[in-house]
Amino acid sequence: MKDLRAVKDKDIKELVKKHGWTFFETSAKERINVEESFNAAVKSIISWRKEVEDQEEQEIGGEQTSDSAAKKKKFSLKGLFKKKK
Repeated sequence: MKDLRAVKDKDIKELVKKHGWTFFETSAKERINVEESFNAAVKSIISWRKEVEDQEEQEIGGEQTSDSAAKKKKFSLKGLFKKKK
């Protein structure tokens, strides 16, 4: 896989470190780190959303305006993880 890369390892490591990103080398064909990278992305989104909600609550003193309630609903992930029947 390394010989097919368009971006060098050194460049990837620099970008990841500079931006504080998490990096997973993945391969759907080989089933390498696909589920792990997806789970990490979801956890990151949920964590980010919680931070945003906490910040909104602090800014408005715990009271929600209709505008902030609409934003919260817009970014909800609840419907994505329904169990199959």
